[in-house]
Amino acid sequence: MTLSELVRKARQAKVTLLGVGPVSENAVLAALEVAREKRAPVIFLASRNQVETSEIGRGYVKGWSPGEMADFIRSRADGTTYFLERDHGGPWQRDEERKPYLPEKEAFSRALVSYQADLQAGFHLLHIDPTRRKNTSAIQVIQDTVFLVSRIESIRKSLSLPPVEYEIGTEENYAGVMTELALEQFLRNLTTEFERANLPRPCFIVGQTGSLVKMDYNAGCFHPGAAKKLASVAEKFNLGFKEHNTDYLEEYFLLQHPACGITSANVAPEFGVVESRVLLRLAVEERWLKETGKIKETSGFQEVFITRSLESEKWKKWLDRAEEKIDLSNDYWQWRLTAICGHYVFDRSEVKEKRNLMMRNLRLLYPDPEEFVREKIRRCLRKYILCFRLEHFLMN
Repeated sequence: MTLSELVRKARQAKVTLLGVGPVSENAVLAALEVAREKRAPVIFLASRNQVETSEIGRGYVKGWSPGEMADFIRSRADGTTYFLERDHGGPWQRDEERKPYLPEKEAFSRALVSYQADLQAGFHLLHIDPTRRKNTSAIQVIQDTVFLVSRIESIRKSLSLPPVEYEIGTEENYAGVMTELALEQFLRNLTTEFERANLPRPCFIVGQTGSLVKMDYNAGCFHPGAAKKLASVAEKFNLGFKEHNTDYLEEYFLLQHPACGITSANVAPEFGVVESRVLLRLAVEERWLKETGKIKETSGFQEVFITRSLESEKWKKWLDRAEEKIDLSNDYWQWRLTAICGHYVFDRSEVKEKRNLMMRNLRLLYPDPEEFVREKIRRCLRKYILCFRLEHFLMN
């Protein structure tokens, strides 16, 4: 089944596809396992900070290039139906491209190098997101989108690679709701420009439904009525409607996604938070083993994990205005901030070394401590599979 066929089937059946951010190796494995268990498809969507070509600098997840991530998933898929997506591809989408702000020519050149690596890795879907340009506008976004897709199509054809699907638009990272009029006008102008340039019609349009991820909760306000209207606009243009920032939404709202016509929804940081919380819990259990004399020394994982997480300062991007008084010397804040950004440092050598030592100690309590971690992630994934009505979807 191709991605376009999957999207068409999802729209007809009124189910919501699940996009999973590959925030860690365990998250990838857990997603494959749950998808296989529930007979559901899964879309792996990698940001440029997570997975990137070595020509640019790779990412924080396993140091994977697009090809290496694709090879890993392919080797572990075992019959699971999966698709690979570049999430938020485009200029200025890596942290170091925004600070300092790269010149336009260099930013676009790097974006195209990244997209070429995705094409060569066999990615099925490319998110075209040029909205990081300073002082941009809807017209400029359309122009940049058309330029990028035109160049990507030229690269793809020159390399004799198969067709790829495109996702356009962005969630803008604020808790707002796009108006029907704004979305329809944007899509009318964009599709006109795509037809003029003889480009393939996009597969997805991203729209703002009111959701917004901050810290370890959804700080937005999901609007089912507005989402349904926006999805209807996308339907007019024969596009799937995509929601980002779905993490942490209440099940009450998740259950409404299929009925609202949301074709696909992305979840990423939540899985990293789940894993980090489990690791912090296991560190407490390891300390208990020492206190009860079952082991001589702890691994030192907790201290290193917290220190490296806080030093990364990745937690700053998730702060909400409600968190105004943060005290890094306070145990509560150390634990909470580590939970929200720990996944950024999972693959640092010192953290991995201490984690492996901790897991060896914990075999006194668990036959396979890493399997215990994955089961916690699987529980979270099952919630989305069930709410989105994806269970046994591939068998229907």
